[in-house]
Amino acid sequence: MPYSSDEGKAWLAGRLIALAPRTVLDIGTGWGTYARLLRPLLPGCHITGIEVHEPYVERFGLGDLYDELIIADVREIELPATEVAILGDILEHLPLPDAVTLWDRVRRAARTTLASLPIVEYPQGSCECNVHETHLHTWDHDQVLGLGGVVAHQTGHQIGVYEASHLETP
Repeated sequence: MPYSSDEGKAWLAGRLIALAPRTVLDIGTGWGTYARLLRPLLPGCHITGIEVHEPYVERFGLGDLYDELIIADVREIELPATEVAILGDILEHLPLPDAVTLWDRVRRAARTTLASLPIVEYPQGSCECNVHETHLHTWDHDQVLGLGGVVAHQTGHQIGVYEASHLETP
């Protein structure tokens, strides 16, 4: 669904305040969870959103939440350089090989990557005529750590939130 659990959001907000980025890339905006969270915390921060499901733009007023909005499948576009990128509830929506590739691509584009995702069995199918809402892979904490670059994390009952370092281009 286009909404996400509150679990881990306070930790993520604390990390964003500490990082104080001037630019943020929100990948998989959904209803705009992270833009709504960031605006009062980081006034003046330029927030770019990437969303694959165009009907969400009008339905959730995404054009008013983001300074820039890209409607595309993140796997098919070049990612803009940014200080912080947020993979908010997106990795579970991709086949595992695509998620691993995206993780590395995002770490190359961003100084810091923040990811939030279910780390337990969390089945979800198509929602509101959006096939991209289907969960295609079940993650666990150790598997996320195995992606590489994780420097901090917080795990809850269902959701893990992770901070990863920049990955230099080979």
